[in-house]
Amino acid sequence: MTSNLPGQRTGITSTPRNVLLSTKGLIYGRGILDASKAYDGANVGCEDEIRAGTPLGQITATKLWVPCKRTTVTADGGATSETVPVVDARAFRVGDTISVGADTGLTITSIDYSANEITVEESFTFANSEAVVAEDGSQTCRGILNEFVKLRDEDAVWRNKPFGLLILAGLVDPAMILGDLAAIRGDTNAELRQILWADRQGQ
Repeated sequence: MTSNLPGQRTGITSTPRNVLLSTKGLIYGRGILDASKAYDGANVGCEDEIRAGTPLGQITATKLWVPCKRTTVTADGGATSETVPVVDARAFRVGDTISVGADTGLTITSIDYSANEITVEESFTFANSEAVVAEDGSQTCRGILNEFVKLRDEDAVWRNKPFGLLILAGLVDPAMILGDLAAIRGDTNAELRQILWADRQGQ
């Protein structure tokens, strides 16, 4: 749809994302997405649209939800490095406070989503394969979103939005999951014991 009204954008063609492989044993949860912190930087032009297949984490202080902010460094960086190359930067936003390996309290100043590079306010040394995580609780995946949620309304204002289809238990297709799936699955604190992945059945 195309409109000349303020806040309107040209529509895009989208294909429904079938995240589930089976509805047997399916358990859903619900919550509210935080419009000030939730983001999909890889969804170019529609970063306010949180898609099915997005792993979600919960901010400890507010209990609001955002895409799980966890990924991995892809190269070594020297003591003069401020820009960190990562596997997938999509969930992070400017202003987030993150840890990279043992370095904590780093504030994000810019993100190149196409290159998957996160820049912080000070230079430091980092190593390939180190974890890059938010420090607000959202670094731990609590479930997989199975619906589309748009955070920006027709008046162009971002607003918190409810959701009711957070997969807590069920069989999902890993090919449909967005973000750094290897890092998310490798998190020993993640509550994914009841979520079965097609390539891990029986393990």
